[in-house]
Parts: sequence; structure tokens; C-alpha cells
Amino acid sequence: MKKLFFCLLLGMSVTGGFAESFTIHGQIKGVMPGDTLHFERFVLPRWETHPAFDVVVEKPNEFTYSGTQEHTEYFLITYKPVDGREVEGEQGGFTLLVDGGNIRVSGNTESLYYCDVTGGLYDNTLLQQARHMQEVLFVQRSELTRLQNEAAAAHDSVKAKDYSDRVHALSEAPLDSLNRALYERYPSSIHTVVHWLTVSDFTPLDTLQARYGKMNEEARAGYYGKLLKREMDKLAGLTPGNTAPDFCLTTLDGREISLQDCAGKYLLLYRWGACPASMQLDHEVIALYEHYQEHLMILGITPSMAAIHALDGLYPAGSTIFGLDWQAIVAGMLAHPWPDGEEKTGDNAKISVDYGLTGFPFSVFISPDGKILARGFFEGFYAAKNRMETEFGK
Repeated sequence: MKKLFFCLLLGMSVTGGFAESFTIHGQIKGVMPGDTLHFERFVLPRWETHPAFDVVVEKPNEFTYSGTQEHTEYFLITYKPVDGREVEGEQGGFTLLVDGGNIRVSGNTESLYYCDVTGGLYDNTLLQQARHMQEVLFVQRSELTRLQNEAAAAHDSVKAKDYSDRVHALSEAPLDSLNRALYERYPSSIHTVVHWLTVSDFTPLDTLQARYGKMNEEARAGYYGKLLKREMDKLAGLTPGNTAPDFCLTTLDGREISLQDCAGKYLLLYRWGACPASMQLDHEVIALYEHYQEHLMILGITPSMAAIHALDGLYPAGSTIFGLDWQAIVAGMLAHPWPDGEEKTGDNAKISVDYGLTGFPFSVFISPDGKILARGFFEGFYAAKNRMETEFGK
């Protein structure tokens, strides 16, 4: 599944065509001269990051940075203390959507990734309520995850499972309700436009079109509005019944497999990775392939095999996740019976872009004559399973 980020959002209008100035003022208790705030620029909707700039602290407890940009930018910010220690935070940093003007960030180094931000859109009561609730969830989840890892390191599988269950039991329903109210009340804010862009690959096209229809012309003409329209146009070509885009997958052993090579069999494009949802589904995908491999091809795409290898031995023997044996799941992922490829190899990343494979597990089910039959986090897999059972028996 896609990663969770703490959104700190600025501004309600999207500008473009000229450089706009901005200043970020930080009052962060505990930052010291020589500490660095590393800014990376998000490329949406796939959450790719590219280096933007660094802010080196010059005075204790504060920093200031001024710059210009051609359009509203979305940044991931990580804190790198001069003493080399790591600062923990579930989302790996905090995110800041920067429009023109002044941004004020305040907090302390112990909870830097959950700091307060004021200015512009932050005067919005709904936004502040949603930010606070998201912060509470992040803190709770991070603490439970820390305790789970400590229990696992101590080989206490009972406590590790208890903490894991408590993580999964945390409810995001109240936060979702606040966010829905925010998007409904402010359909043209940058916050709303960016939200629908980041979820576009797994949101029904008619929902996106309805939301886009409520945005004003300024939002549609802005940088993120244009990106959203481009994604909607792409997704229109990925609806069931359309011809699947051609591709060439470079596998882990260096082979190249194209869509044409799969003609005559059903095909499941399967994006998977090191996340609980992937681990929960993976054994089902393996079972489906082993039972129907005469009729079904599966091609896997993963961001990083190193991330999967890192799971091996992470928890002691006998540890479980979703009632399944941890080691058995990881072993299965490391020895898939179908060809896998890493996104960083060859043109594999282009496959994920062309098919809108965002997050994992995400799959696209394709007919023997190259038509898209289903697409989604679980929709592609279960459509494949139902088709196999219907046509070829259980």
C-alpha cells in the first residue's frame, strides 16, 4: 500500500508562469547550529522525491529560509542533526505544501515531524482539526510500532503480536470524516486538488470526474489541476474493455517479457512490496498461479528486492502476521514462481506509470487478447481468481 505522510498545507490558490517568493520561519526548540533540514520535492502522483535544497541552522532554536519557485511545491523535510543521531517519525519526515508568502513552523526536535504550521490555509478550522487528529494517530501508531519492534527483538512473540494487533485496530474513521468535510467545503483549495491527485490511480474515474467538475477554473488551470486532468485522461484509457498498453518487463534474471509474449493466456500484472497488505495477499496469489498456470501468467513488479530480503529474519521463528507464519510469507515472496522485476531496472518504472500501479498490492487483469478486464488494489486479483474458477473450475 501506498506510505502515510503528515500533510502540512499552505495556500489556497495555484499560481504559475512566474516565480513566486516564499519564506519559511522555524521556531524549533532544540535545533542547533550545523543541524540540517533536508528538503526534497515530491513528484506527484507517484510520491517520487528529488533533492530541492538544504537549510543549515545558524542560530539555536530557529531557522529561516527564503526562496522562489515557479509554482506551488510539495516538499518532504527530514531533520539531520549535526551529532548524527536519527530522529524517528512514522512518515519519515514531514510534508509541507508551499505557496507564496510566509510559512511559520514551530515545535521541538523531539516531535519535529509533528510540528505546528501557521499561515494561509491554516486559519481553516477543519484543516487544523484534521491535522491534529492525524498527528495523534501518527504518534499512537509510532509508539506501538516501537514497542512491537522491541518485543520482537526480545523474542517475545506474544507481546509483539499484541502490539501489532493494536496498530491495526487504530481507527482512522474520524479523520476520514473530517477530511471528507474539508474536501466538500473547499473543492478548489490546493489541499483538495493535491488530495485527489495523490489518490487518482486507485479512485474510480467517475468520482475523480465529479470532484474535478466542482473545482473552479483557477484550480483546474493550476499546476496540480493540470496534473490531475492528465491523470484522469490516462485512467480513462485503463478502464475495462480498453486495450492494455504495451510494455517490456526486464526480470530479475535479465529476461525481457512484452505484452505480446503473454498473448493467448490471461495475464495478471502484480505490483507488490514490503507492506502488510502485500504480505497478507501474497500467499493467495501464489496459490492461484500454481493452480492455474496453464491458463494464467503473472508478472510481478516490486520497488526493491532488498526491502524484501530485509524482512527475512526480522522476527523470530513462530511469529505471525494476520494469522500467517511470518517466515513462510517472506520465503514465498523471495521465491515467487513467476517472473518478477524491480522498478529501477530497464523500463519497468514506465509500466507502473502507464498502468497507474500505485501502492501495493496493486494488480491489473488482462485478457488473452490484450484487453483490460479489471484493475485496482484487490480488484485485479479477485477478478482473475473468479475468472479462473468460472472458466477452468476450482
